[in-house]
Amino acid sequence: MNFVLRAKIVEGKLRFLDPERYIKCLKTFQGKYANQLEVVLRKIRKPRSGKQNSRYWAMLTFLAEETQDRTKDEWHDDLRAEFLKDNSVYPPKIMSTTSLDTKAFNEYMDSIERLANQYYQITFPVVE
Repeated sequence: MNFVLRAKIVEGKLRFLDPERYIKCLKTFQGKYANQLEVVLRKIRKPRSGKQNSRYWAMLTFLAEETQDRTKDEWHDDLRAEFLKDNSVYPPKIMSTTSLDTKAFNEYMDSIERLANQYYQITFPVVE
């Protein structure tokens, strides 16, 4: 059983955004598992935006039209394999673009732009 609770750090202390839910979750575990829990802390990530997603698929469509050697879906798979491969596991795992936060997704799209420019001399149109 897993629970995700959001909190913030105030004056060096963890403050849960929903303290009642925190207490309810603790009661769920009370007496079970010898009262031992694993606590994982991580920064709340801001998932990629709809605007980023639209830009990404526009880029892939443009690549497919300009190169005419792959579909946008094939570009999607090939670029993920190129830039989102996790080599820390065997066999290497290809990450999903949906797992990227806004910053990581921008970095991924920057990598695609560099590749397109370097190997195909393609510059993507600027989107306002």
